[in-house]
Amino acid sequence: MSASNSSSASGATNRTDEANNVDKIRDILFGNQMKDYDAKFARLEERLKAEAEELRDDLKRRLASLEAYVKGELGALSEQLQTEKDERLQSDKGLSVELKDHVKAWEKKNQQFEAQNDKAHRELREQLLGEANRLGEEIRQKTKDLAASLARESQDLRGALTPKQQLAEILAQMALQLKGDAPEKRER
Repeated sequence: MSASNSSSASGATNRTDEANNVDKIRDILFGNQMKDYDAKFARLEERLKAEAEELRDDLKRRLASLEAYVKGELGALSEQLQTEKDERLQSDKGLSVELKDHVKAWEKKNQQFEAQNDKAHRELREQLLGEANRLGEEIRQKTKDLAASLARESQDLRGALTPKQQLAEILAQMALQLKGDAPEKRER
């Protein structure tokens, strides 16, 4: 059992040595470039952090400025709304009297409109019924004409097509000729 443990331990040591050798070779071949890349990435990361911090500070300043502006505007709007509210309350009193008069006049006109609307609906329904009947008859006639035309075309096609038995004989002769066993050769 100790022999198997020592062989597995020596195998692990060999793999570690090989990995170290590969790392050394890689470091010799690409070491300077990798160090340059690492330095560039570090500088880039620092610059990005600085720019992000600068953007964050700028955003905070702008948000604070915007907040102060919005608060000022909301205060002014609040005062303006209160003034307009008072003015509207006074004008509403005068408008309510006018509105009552207009409602009475509107109700009268609405009744007249409903009577005219009912009459127009009746006439329109009668026209639609007549048009629907006319179109139905026209559709029935067109359907008959199309059915007759289709029947004629179908009959013409059936007459123009080669019958199945005749087509089968032609194809059988062609197959025999292509195979080389044409009937003319067999008769000789």
